[in-house]
Amino acid sequence: MTPASLDEAQRALSESRGTVAFAGGRTEVPAPPAADLLIETTKLDRIVEYTPSDQVVTAECGVTLAALQRELAKHGQRLALDPARADRATLGRTYDTR
Repeated sequence: MTPASLDEAQRALSESRGTVAFAGGRTEVPAPPAADLLIETTKLDRIVEYTPSDQVVTAECGVTLAALQRELAKHGQRLALDPARADRATLGRTYDTR
C-alpha cells in the first residue's frame, strides 16, 4: 500500500495483524523483506516545516534527498550528505541506514 498521508499509514499499521515492511526509493540492496503488509513511503514526501534562520527542517520520510537539497539551497543551506542516487534516496531510508 502507498499511503498519501501519515494518518492513512497509521490506520494501515493499526489494522495490520502480520509482519510489516517499509520501502522508499528502492535504493537498498537487498529488496525489502517479504511481509504481510508492505508500506511504500514515496507519497509521504512533504517538507512540513522549514525555518532557515534556525536551520531546522521537518520533513516526511518519503521526501528524496535531492528534493530536500533543492529546498535548502534556496536559502544557501545544504544537508551534509552526498549519497548515491540522491534523486531516489529518501530521508527515511537514509536515516535508517546511518
